[in-house]
Amino acid sequence: MAVLGLVIEEPRDASSVAQRLSERFRPARFAPSTAHMTLPRLEAQGFVRRAPVNGSSHQRYEATEEGVERFRSWLRTSPTGPPALREALHARIELSQPGDLEQLIEITDRERRTCEREYAAARGRVEEARQVARLNGSDGDWSALVRDVVMVDEAMIWAYRAARLERLHGRLETLSNRLSECAAEPEAQLAS
Repeated sequence: MAVLGLVIEEPRDASSVAQRLSERFRPARFAPSTAHMTLPRLEAQGFVRRAPVNGSSHQRYEATEEGVERFRSWLRTSPTGPPALREALHARIELSQPGDLEQLIEITDRERRTCEREYAAARGRVEEARQVARLNGSDGDWSALVRDVVMVDEAMIWAYRAARLERLHGRLETLSNRLSECAAEPEAQLAS
């Protein structure tokens, strides 16, 4: 739907749509090929069509009326269930053994630091966009207001992830300490 929405906003060729997808939806980290793979599917479904650009051999994708209707319907409909919670770190922890624990603690701490850097970068992008909007006098137009909401939300997501990873890191360290204590108990009993 993100690809379709971008085509509705501004008809473009696949490469331009791919570039706008990565710029506008930075946190989603779409693969560079996403737009190139999605546009032909949208075309087969009748949601977009190819149109020549000013009589040249270049073609751009533009939304069909059916595509606009489908997008608007999607936009105004609530998801039917909670989003999937899939994260590689969960799988690592779930499938780990006691000997993996120290490495998992290190991985969790590394991911936390990455999230903190992403949070700082997102906050910087928010401030920069706000300054640019003020200088251009566009800080009250719809696209600037919506962009601010999305960018602040991105920053909040990174802050939440960093805090969650900090808590997870602490719980893994507590587990490590408990394992150390359990391993030390038989040794203490043998010594007495």
